[in-house]
Amino acid sequence: NCGTPPTFAGSSTEAPKPATCTIPFEKARVWYSGNQFSWATDAQGIQKFSIVYGQTADNLIYGVDNIPASSRSIEINGREGWNQTWFQVWTWKDNCAEKSEVIDP
Repeated sequence: NCGTPPTFAGSSTEAPKPATCTIPFEKARVWYSGNQFSWATDAQGIQKFSIVYGQTADNLIYGVDNIPASSRSIEINGREGWNQTWFQVWTWKDNCAEKSEVIDP
């Protein structure tokens, strides 16, 4: 699932499209406790991970990119006052991402 790049406001052309991903690989299994967001995967050849998060499932507007492939968790602070945090982990391989389920609080 490489996704669809955005189009630019006022532009009659679309942004370049990423390569088509044809080799599926395992999505990360994810969970969290407090400020610690964790994941597991058995996929080989992972380039990196990314995490997106937000206060609602349909508005994951915050994120961390370029998490090393050897990492299996990240601590995210600064969410004081949030009632809940929804998040999703992206596993990157061959410049394509497999997205985990969006995890509800």
